[in-house]
Amino acid sequence: MAVLLTGIVAFASIPGGDGVINGCYKKSGGTLRVIDPAVSQCDSRAETPISWNQTGPQGPQGIQGVQGQVGPAGPQGLQGPQGTTGATGETGPAGPVGAAGTSEVWTASGAIGQETLSINVPAGSYVINAKGNGINGVFGDSSQILACSLSTGDTGALRIEAGDDGSISLQNALPFNSPTTITLICSGYGINVEKLKLTAIKVNTIH
Repeated sequence: MAVLLTGIVAFASIPGGDGVINGCYKKSGGTLRVIDPAVSQCDSRAETPISWNQTGPQGPQGIQGVQGQVGPAGPQGLQGPQGTTGATGETGPAGPVGAAGTSEVWTASGAIGQETLSINVPAGSYVINAKGNGINGVFGDSSQILACSLSTGDTGALRIEAGDDGSISLQNALPFNSPTTITLICSGYGINVEKLKLTAIKVNTIH
C-alpha cells in the first residue's frame, strides 16, 4: 500500500494542465483538501467537490494616469564647429560697356636749344603740367642754375654740376574765363636747354 501511494503522489498534477485546482470540501467541519482527479476522488457521502482557477480572470484596464508637468528647459548646447566654406560661384556675365568719356588735351614739345614753349587753350578749367631739362655745358668745377617758370605762376630752380644734366617739373590748376596762352620758359647761364614739354588737360571742376 505504501509503494502504491508513493507512485500516485509522484504522478499527481496539481493544478491540472488546464490551470484548474480541484478539491473536496468536507460537509461536516468544512475541511478542505486538494486532489488530483486523475488519482483520487471526493467521498460523495461526506465531501462536496469544489474547483477554482489557479489564475483569476484579467481585470478591467485601469484609467489613464494624470500627465506630469513639463520640466524646465535644459541649458543651451555648445555651438557646433563652423562648416567648411562653400565653393565659389560662377562669375556673372560682364555688364555693357559704357560710352567712352571725352577729354580735351593740349600738348607741345620743344626742340633742343628751345627755351620757350607755348600752347593756346580756350576758356575753361585746366590742369597744367610742364617739364624742362638742361645740361650744364660749362667745363671745370663750375655748377650752374637751371630755372623754369610757367606763365600761370609755378616756378622752379635746380643747381646742376658741370657736365651733368637735370630736370624741373612744374604744375598748376586754374580756370580761364577766356582763351589763354600758356607759356613755359627754361634758361640758365651755361645751360643747354632741351626736351621742354607742356601739357594742359581740360577738367570739369577744380577743387
